[in-house]
Amino acid sequence: MDSITNYDHPLGAIFLIFIIGIIIWGLLGKESRLASDIYGIILSFAWFLELVSMNLLLVSPLKDPVLLLVELVLFVPIVLIGFSWWYWRLNHLSRIGKGKEAITFDKKPTPFSYFAKTASVVVSDTTEHGVCETDVARAIRILNGFVVLDIFGLTLSRAVGLVIT
Repeated sequence: MDSITNYDHPLGAIFLIFIIGIIIWGLLGKESRLASDIYGIILSFAWFLELVSMNLLLVSPLKDPVLLLVELVLFVPIVLIGFSWWYWRLNHLSRIGKGKEAITFDKKPTPFSYFAKTASVVVSDTTEHGVCETDVARAIRILNGFVVLDIFGLTLSRAVGLVIT
């Protein structure tokens, strides 16, 4: 995964050019839905691998015990943005009038509505942040809850480990 995120590596340079191309294409007003979806899928795969590696770091001896704790704190926004994109993407067809909403809101949803839904997945199960209407949306919400609880558990275990040492 380092080769994708490191622009010094040829694969990372290609990925960086791809991202810049998507941004320019979107700024020019062109349709970039497929490219954005590819980018979202790649980033989702990247944070999933990062989550797996953080779980493996928990059992490995670390020279710097603060390393995993800092990594977890920096990882939370990535997960929030990733799941926000998934929720937003589920409702894409309904926004363009070609399907029903996978997640319904009381008011017209804004990008922050999807972010709030992602952030509140563990805290509350109210309809304030949208209701999952399809099985796919419910499955993503369950996965979202699992990932957030996993991050909480990793953070707590590392914090306890810091106090003990």
